[in-house]
Amino acid sequence: MCPVGILGLISTAFVVGLSGAMGPGSLLVVVVTDTVKRGFWAGPAAIVGHAAAEIAVVALLSLGLGKVLAYEKVLGAVGLIGGAMLFYFGYGTVKTARNATLSLERAAESARTSGTGSGKGLLSTAIAGIAASISNPYWILWWATVGAAHVATSTSYGAFGPAAFFAGHIAADFAWYSFVSLAIATGTRFFNDKAYRGILFACGIFLFLFGAYFLKLGMESFL
Repeated sequence: MCPVGILGLISTAFVVGLSGAMGPGSLLVVVVTDTVKRGFWAGPAAIVGHAAAEIAVVALLSLGLGKVLAYEKVLGAVGLIGGAMLFYFGYGTVKTARNATLSLERAAESARTSGTGSGKGLLSTAIAGIAASISNPYWILWWATVGAAHVATSTSYGAFGPAAFFAGHIAADFAWYSFVSLAIATGTRFFNDKAYRGILFACGIFLFLFGAYFLKLGMESFL
């Protein structure tokens, strides 16, 4: 059902994942504040926790979808809902890109002035990454719609499909938040708001295109 191949699956999962990762949210707050406290490795540690929550969701979706996706119209409905939500998230991403600001320096300074001790180490950062993920309504909505649709298409490759999707998806999280941690830890200034907005805009356009792909798959199931 997904003709782009395993490499295409990983690549699209990466770009879709990146579009979500770059959006401001509670996970970004965890990464920024804990990087100020604990240095660069706080970013990857937070994503280890985030990944633990997401791999559980992918496993549950894969196991549950295995039975219900035997019905072509169920798979089509998942595709239609996922495609519609990709259009919705794409619109939100493009709209945000017009005046988005990452504000790493201000966020880091705020974290410093709020009082930061050594904490309990990177384990607490990983736990905070889990909490930031599962308490985020956007995260729940994304996995219930776009994530479910993407896992559904990946199952055409058997058990390896969801694993490939997860690898591409979580690689985007590690790449983005590791970059954020590095920028804060080293005081990097080359990544400005203009570059941030450009990447967000490109991700938004990609979401529109991928949403159209899902809608096409969904409609074909009902024809």
